[in-house]
Amino acid sequence: MEKLLSWYNSRNITLEILAEFHVRYESIHPFQDGNGRTGRMILFRECLCHNISPLIIEDAHRPEYLEALKEYRENGSVTKMCSLFQTEQDYYRNRCQYFFLL
Repeated sequence: MEKLLSWYNSRNITLEILAEFHVRYESIHPFQDGNGRTGRMILFRECLCHNISPLIIEDAHRPEYLEALKEYRENGSVTKMCSLFQTEQDYYRNRCQYFFLL
């Protein structure tokens, strides 16, 4: 975890860096339980802290999420995770529009 945090803190935070941080964090699996939930909460918080549109991985996209984690484990690529993050950002923004219409 120390090595991951050192790497993360030395980066200019973008959606791609967040995707890589997330898959690396999930690969470490630092807790006995709750790693996925904790990782996704960290992701949401970091989006807000860095003025990046937040996202929530919807249950309907769980297969794509698991496939993106697998892609990283097998190929070291975050392409699928970045694509999923962008899809989820769009979904989140659209859902939030309800509150701005009032």
